[in-house]
Amino acid sequence: LRLRSKHPAKVIRRMNDRQRNRLPRHLFYGSAGAGFVISDLYTIDGAPYDGSTAGIAYNAGYDYCFARGFTLGLRYACFRMKAELSIPHPIAPISSVLRCNIGTHYAAPEAGYSFRVGNKFMFSALAGIGYVNYFERMEGTRLSLDGIVRATLLLSKRLDIGAEVGGYSSYFTSSALETADFDGHAGIKYVSIAMGLHLHF
Repeated sequence: LRLRSKHPAKVIRRMNDRQRNRLPRHLFYGSAGAGFVISDLYTIDGAPYDGSTAGIAYNAGYDYCFARGFTLGLRYACFRMKAELSIPHPIAPISSVLRCNIGTHYAAPEAGYSFRVGNKFMFSALAGIGYVNYFERMEGTRLSLDGIVRATLLLSKRLDIGAEVGGYSSYFTSSALETADFDGHAGIKYVSIAMGLHLHF
């Protein structure tokens, strides 16, 4: 017994469209761009920091996309910036400038949702909570949250290009900040805008 469709061409076309529009199962990505600190920064003596708060942001990770769009992933993010601190002279009415590199390393699992728009575009919204390391002077408990919105242009069967906007909020406890009004907690919040290459299969 053979069953024949009245419109075999439409059935094949529908199957081909579904095949082209399905989400990539595995997605590896890497990107680089600019990051901007949006939280208040203070020097070790408690004075407000009024220098540059722009830096470089790096991101890399892996996402696993389920057929219905639910997405699980792992993310590494790094933010670096150069800070200039004015150090007053103990005797003379002059000051010197100390330049140092500060920033964070961040690693976390993520969960979110991904969907396709047409044959070429894929959008993802992800959030995670994980471990952050502030590599200038903080020590103690470290916790960070992130939220990511990403757009991916599917260039070929394996290679894509993506752009993302992310927000990161880090929290520390540290005994190194011995200022009069320090309550035992500090943190850095920054946003990043980055672009890079993706590999999917």
